Amino acid sequence: MSLPVNPYVRALIVNLVLVGVAALRILQQMGTKWTSRHTAAAYALGIVCVISTAVIGTLSRKAAERWSWLKVMMTSIACGLVTMVLILLFQKLAQRS
Repeated sequence: MSLPVNPYVRALIVNLVLVGVAALRILQQMGTKWTSRHTAAAYALGIVCVISTAVIGTLSRKAAERWSWLKVMMTSIACGLVTMVLILLFQKLAQRS
């Protein structure tokens, strides 16, 4: 089996795995009965996945040599954390208004 060469596919695979792990952790913390908090968390994780995939795929594509899976994973985690912090910051600012 050949691993995908396209940097966007590589970033998408890594981000889907990370989002899956995060979703399982959220379900463990908030319970399995679906509430509006679950919906907000699902939307936030989806946004983080899309933004991280686009950013990491673009950075990886522009690089001179192909990024390793480890580098894609670590930059995806960093980009996802920054994106999540920005989403939470914007939510707090919107609640104050």
